[in-house]
Amino acid sequence: MLSRWVGSLLAMGIGAASLGCSGDDDDASAGRRETLERAQQTWQEKAPESYVFAQSYSCFCPDSLPARIVVVNGQVVSAVLSDGSPAPERRALTIDGYFDVVSKWIDRNPDKLEMAYDKNWGFPAQIDADFDTRSIDDEQSLSISCFVPGTDEQSACPLQQR
Repeated sequence: MLSRWVGSLLAMGIGAASLGCSGDDDDASAGRRETLERAQQTWQEKAPESYVFAQSYSCFCPDSLPARIVVVNGQVVSAVLSDGSPAPERRALTIDGYFDVVSKWIDRNPDKLEMAYDKNWGFPAQIDADFDTRSIDDEQSLSISCFVPGTDEQSACPLQQR
């Protein structure tokens, strides 16, 4: 009888803890979304039509080499990995496309999400996500560096192999 009573109390405590975490998750998600929207607004106000940037994507996946993305008139015209091969389509994105990626990561409500945006331009400079801290190999990281506005030069943002 005592064990059934203790079991019931434990079950109630776990349920209450889960409810408390849910509220915290909602607050964290709302704060992340607000930060994303502010950065995106900065980007929209300043975004050049043409630019080049280096992008690094880290995950437990085969195509995690750094990439150089060239955008002309708002369209990706070149996306090349550091080994010279074409970047996969899912990485051949404009900065606006990377804002969409970050938004989807927020929607997934990761256990851990660290976000840093470029102070001048607003683009996602470094985003680190661990979707389930109890799992291994689900972490993803995205960084955008060597941003050169107003150019379409293929030589901008040289890439080094890892």
